[in-house]
Amino acid sequence: MKRAMKRNRLRNGFMQLEIVVATGLLVVAISGLAKLYHQLAGVARDSKHYQLALHEVMNQIGLLQETPLEKLDQAVLEVKLPDEVLDVLPEAKLAAERKEDSAGTWVIVRMSWNRVGNPPPIELMGLVSHFSKKEVSDHDPE
Repeated sequence: MKRAMKRNRLRNGFMQLEIVVATGLLVVAISGLAKLYHQLAGVARDSKHYQLALHEVMNQIGLLQETPLEKLDQAVLEVKLPDEVLDVLPEAKLAAERKEDSAGTWVIVRMSWNRVGNPPPIELMGLVSHFSKKEVSDHDPE
């Protein structure tokens, strides 16, 4: 009978040790999941910010493409971000420029904001007007 009691006490000690180890592993797993959730939330936020910036740059190109060529230079100088975008994107900056080449007149719109890693700004180009077939034939020496 004494042997049985001694075995039960020994077993109870191992059981308590198993519970402590299992609790420790559970705490480590939960803290790892919390860290992973925090990182995923940051990636989701950054992705939404990037998508918003991309849409805004496309909107600005669309507005500039609708502008008559004689007013394009002034419109390029007056591009600005809406307050809704400035509220969401930290330190957002928008810049545009006009570019001419053999294909026609282009606008280049760049947008940057404060984000992790300081990556390059978003930059998109849009064709505002193209040369007519006569103008292209005048430029091409054939």
